[in-house]
Amino acid sequence: MSVSGLVGFARPDDATFREIYGSAAAPFTAQMDWRLGDADAEVFAGVRYLGQAGEGIGDSAMATGQPLTFHMTSMRFGVGWSFPSAGWRFTVAGGGSDNAYRESWREIGIETSDSAFGVVVQTTVSRQITRRVGLLARMEFSAIGAEPADPTLRSVSLGSLDLLAGVSFGF
Repeated sequence: MSVSGLVGFARPDDATFREIYGSAAAPFTAQMDWRLGDADAEVFAGVRYLGQAGEGIGDSAMATGQPLTFHMTSMRFGVGWSFPSAGWRFTVAGGGSDNAYRESWREIGIETSDSAFGVVVQTTVSRQITRRVGLLARMEFSAIGAEPADPTLRSVSLGSLDLLAGVSFGF
């Protein structure tokens, strides 16, 4: 079993989301991975947090330029397969995520919160530094479709492509 913490860069999928909150975000991920015996299969469970500040856009003067914030916490789980090679380990994994999000327009007193199910796909390269400590790099894609509070608007993709790096601790 190992526990890892990663930070990095995320590029949100949705063009409107990027226009409001910017084209780059800094997610934090913590994950536990359990190898299934001597097999190269493993299961994972983790959490991802993303917080972003932005500026409202829209047709009304009330919405345009208003500061707003977005926070999302994702609980994720899935299975993966590892391929060890000369001190390195390559892992490909996929699964689902339960994503709770909140958007706040504090100055005009509007707050929306909801949750959505999504999928996550990860590829990780890791290298053991000591018996218990390792370094890792991960590329991750998530697809999360969220329905807007206003039914006349189109759905929004809250997924992203993440490039992350961090440290793992083995037990």
